[in-house]
Amino acid sequence: MRGHIKVVVLDLLKEYYRVEVVFQEGYDKGVQILRKEHSENMGKVAADIFAHYYIAGRNRLAIKLIVCVLGGR
Repeated sequence: MRGHIKVVVLDLLKEYYRVEVVFQEGYDKGVQILRKEHSENMGKVAADIFAHYYIAGRNRLAIKLIVCVLGGR
């Protein structure tokens, strides 16, 4: 079970990284990149922008997940 939890947490962190790496060069540039990559699916663009908007909460969650997986609870 513990191994499965690590896999799930790793997948969540990969998704977190996938969204945030797009916005590294700034919000406007990130939106342009997303619109270009997902021109056929504006719902995906909106979801990624929405996820980025809540970066502070996602940062706290990512840290808590890492601490839990490493056993620091």
